[in-house]
Order: sequence, then C-alpha cells, then structure tokens
Amino acid sequence: ALTNLSELSLDSNALTRVPDVVCALVALQRLNLDDNRIFDVPKAFAQLTRLERLRLCSNELTEVPAHMGELGALRSLYLNHNKITSVAPQLVRCTSLQRLEVAHNRLQLLPDLRVLHAELRLD
Repeated sequence: ALTNLSELSLDSNALTRVPDVVCALVALQRLNLDDNRIFDVPKAFAQLTRLERLRLCSNELTEVPAHMGELGALRSLYLNHNKITSVAPQLVRCTSLQRLEVAHNRLQLLPDLRVLHAELRLD
C-alpha cells in the first residue's frame, strides 16, 4: 500500500528514533524528520536507495554515521541544529550530493568533502 510512497514528512512529532517502517519505504525520495528528538540514524537507512532529500534538522544527532555513505541518490542533506561532533568520511560516497548543511552543531571532525563539489553550509 505505502510501498510506492515517494515523500514523507514526520517533522515535529517528538520522535526519539526513526520508525522501522520508514526504512521499508524503498521508493522514498524525500524524507522530513525535522524538529524531533532523534539521536541516531539507523543502519537500515541504507535500504532507501532512491532517497534524494533528507531533513534531520533540530534533533539530537551526535554524528553522521558511516552507513549514510550508502545513500547514493542523496542530493540534499540537512542536519542543522543538532549536536553533531563528527561526519564520517564515507559520506564522500554520496556522489550525487549537491547540498550539505551542518550549521549550528558541535563539529570537531569534518572529512575532506571537496570531491563532492557540494554546496556546504557550516555556519
């Protein structure tokens, strides 16, 4: 029934984790999880091979994990206003990435992302 869903917005729901069912929606292209209390990105996210835009602003994330590099179709990634201290170097595998926003975090470690040619917002 929902297997063909291409866009989902679950913003402002006080979620502490990404619901398992979301990772089964393999046709998703746009996902908005802004303004929740999510503290990590599940490994099952790698199944979202068509995901082009992911919004996880204003959550409780502390890192951008290595498995985010498996999202090959990802074009825009918004991670502003979290508690992120590091971005995994595997993010460079997201060769379609055109926009990465990680402003208002606690970044201590940022890999060399110049190979992506993406617009990067850090402030």
